[in-house]
Amino acid sequence: YRMLLGYDAYHQMRDAHHTMGPLLYYAWTLVGYFLLLNLFFAILNGALERTKKSLPKVSFWANIVSFALSSQRWFARVLHDRIALGSLAAMDSKIGKLPISGLRNEPQKFLFDAYLLEKDAMASRLVRTRASRSHARAAETESQVVPGKQMEILETRLGQLVGTLTLLQRSNDHAPRAKQRQRAANESYTHKPL
Repeated sequence: YRMLLGYDAYHQMRDAHHTMGPLLYYAWTLVGYFLLLNLFFAILNGALERTKKSLPKVSFWANIVSFALSSQRWFARVLHDRIALGSLAAMDSKIGKLPISGLRNEPQKFLFDAYLLEKDAMASRLVRTRASRSHARAAETESQVVPGKQMEILETRLGQLVGTLTLLQRSNDHAPRAKQRQRAANESYTHKPL
């Protein structure tokens, strides 16, 4: 066993027998290292078994179904966001195709106001759906919480609600301000007689 701890007896064994000495040396060293490796893996396996026993048991198919449903929800969210952002970009391009505010006639001014209101409505819908998703996720995690952490989760959720309300307030305040800015810009570009 001293050979496994670093004692080198190779030269002594080779001097004792030219063929069998090195053969026995390498065989004994290999067997000793496999024994130590086996001991190491036994320790790891024991820790793994204890960890497995402490986890809740979930069937394989329940795990697959859970993964499929969460993937479907994630894909639907991503698809909805992409469509909504694409609609906002399309509205921006429609607004960009109109002439500058000083050169617009009455129907074009009406179209500009309609496009701007529709864009603001789309943006507020997107903010609301994102907020409702975050509230749904918070409700899901709340049901899986250890009782000691409920206060922390409530504080986090309250912070999310305040942030969402702030975003909604800003998006609702944005539409009247945009109209006021547009009217002021139209008035400043209109030709005034001398």
